[in-house]
Amino acid sequence: MAENKEFFEVESADDSPGFSLWQVSSMWQRQINASLKQFDLTHPQFVLLASLTWLVHDQNPITQAELAFHTKMDVMNASNVLRTMEDKGLILRNPHPTDTRAKSLVVTARGLKLAGQAVRVVEGIDRAFFNSLGTDVSSFNQQLLKLIRENTPSPHSQQVLSPLIRREAPGDITAIHQVNAFAFNGEAEANLVDQLRTRGAGLLSLVAEVDGQVVGQIYFSPVSIISGDGLITPAVGLAPLAVLPAFQNRGIGSSLVRAGLDELRRMGHKLVFVLGHAGYYPRFGFNPSLPYGIRWEFEVDEAHFMVAELQPGALAGVQGLVRYQPEFNGV
Repeated sequence: MAENKEFFEVESADDSPGFSLWQVSSMWQRQINASLKQFDLTHPQFVLLASLTWLVHDQNPITQAELAFHTKMDVMNASNVLRTMEDKGLILRNPHPTDTRAKSLVVTARGLKLAGQAVRVVEGIDRAFFNSLGTDVSSFNQQLLKLIRENTPSPHSQQVLSPLIRREAPGDITAIHQVNAFAFNGEAEANLVDQLRTRGAGLLSLVAEVDGQVVGQIYFSPVSIISGDGLITPAVGLAPLAVLPAFQNRGIGSSLVRAGLDELRRMGHKLVFVLGHAGYYPRFGFNPSLPYGIRWEFEVDEAHFMVAELQPGALAGVQGLVRYQPEFNGV
């Protein structure tokens, strides 16, 4: 076996910082996991619960993406863990007050009580585990923080991607459902797309593909503008727009919106409506619809319900109530 040492740069296993980190982490996690069993918590559940409890004192609301970045967990893994925590009654996922694509996370009263109990136990284990470092524990922690800083990309400095934008194909259906479920932290939008597709009520569905993987989707369906005297003007509704959390903030959503609007122009459509973030959609030509005398059939903040002209002058003389396909009533 001695000849195998030529594969390694280190003279001894003790000289490998990665291997030492692995051993220390394994020993520490065994103690943490054993202590958390009394609270019916896994280690990832504890980290997310404790972190969310900590963050709500600093900023509100907290999104899933922000929590995942804070804990350095994979966004999709964090999403799965948060679903379980919601089922346990530890957290709630409420509509975000400004971003219709996101959910704000809230710790329940039960979650707060459990977090307080578990934190005390885990902090006791930490004190005992790192006690042998003595006065060096502060220096040790600073070195860990240095590694974290130097190996964590900023969520706003990720490389902008140039995805392949194409029409939805039959083989994409499962992937599209997953994209919407992960993007919106639930099945509502994913089921909406499935229902519209089944009824043949869609106008256009585009997907974004990166390295052969469907990572985003945009869907358009017919809407009607009904005037006070019953005149019906046909238009298009943009919903939903979804990008996998791990690929968000990298230009994929923008690519889907621009490609979708361009295709609708070629198809001869004139007006597109969206209920969305007032700071995001105006870059694509959307403006609040209420000043034009057009409103949604449901009560909504007027800044978030917007319209875009695909042909100049398409809004001239158009007023009334916008009605979406009936499937939207359940979302």
